[in-house]
Amino acid sequence: MRNRLPGIVVGIAILTALATSCMKNDVVVSYSPDASIQEIGFDTIITTHVLSSTVTTRDTIFGTDYPFVIDQNNATIYNLDSLPMGTSVSSVRINVYADTEYVTYAERQDSLWLNTDYIDFTTPLKLRVYSYAGAFGRTYTVSMNVHKVHPDSMTWSCVEGGMPETLLGYDSQYVAYQLKTNPSITREITISPLSTGYTSVMSKLSNESEWTTLTTDMTLAMPALHDVSIFHFNDALYAFGGAGVINTSLTGFEHFYVSNDNGISWQVAKHMAFPQSLVEAYAGKDMRITAAKDDDDNIWIALDGVDKVWRGKLNKLNFANR
Repeated sequence: MRNRLPGIVVGIAILTALATSCMKNDVVVSYSPDASIQEIGFDTIITTHVLSSTVTTRDTIFGTDYPFVIDQNNATIYNLDSLPMGTSVSSVRINVYADTEYVTYAERQDSLWLNTDYIDFTTPLKLRVYSYAGAFGRTYTVSMNVHKVHPDSMTWSCVEGGMPETLLGYDSQYVAYQLKTNPSITREITISPLSTGYTSVMSKLSNESEWTTLTTDMTLAMPALHDVSIFHFNDALYAFGGAGVINTSLTGFEHFYVSNDNGISWQVAKHMAFPQSLVEAYAGKDMRITAAKDDDDNIWIALDGVDKVWRGKLNKLNFANR
């Protein structure tokens, strides 16, 4: 059975008595009242994901990638960067460094915490430290934050009415953004569907006069889509469109495509999807798509003849500390 608080008190009392008996009568022994947690963390968390009846994966999360913050003023402890979506925190072994070795579970009759304990962090944990002076310090609330949504997925809302006036006339087949290595230079990108069934991507820098065709390997190209649009956010290029120009099996709003090399190669952005209401409103209809991006990186999509617009944003951009 785990040691309880009376055992701690008795232990400290015995040490105090022994130390005092060895001192001269005129020596006063004082013990530190400090009783705070100085550092906390974990080594690894291994999570098993069942993808199908025959396929499972194991992810290892390293604690050094997710340091904890200790707010001494409010006695709260938490990981600033949330753990990836799906991480299991129901049985986690933590490391605690405090002013004394007497760290207790405040809601478990102050039983001693041991570094071999596996703890359920699906709800916040309360810890406190017993000082050498014989008193409890503050009670800390320890939380282990886990993302509730995938950072690379989208959150959408449907707004009655048309495209915001500030976005009217937006050219969604052109994008420009500053170079990280030289903010005084802008990279410009244009995108357009080709009769070959693929999408042409052209680029130039603001200090250049000639445009360069980027995608020459068709295995890396994006399919040609009606009303194709391109945007830059999250340090990448994203594109989407309606039905396929040549490939009629593409019915529209099936995928976001992402390029991490400034438009040279494209892949399906596997975690991003369109709202079902938008897909259904467009399906089987020959209607023009209008798209735009506002200053807050929201993507706006409107369909001709439909008196509402869809607004979406990459979840990662909503995470304050990501």
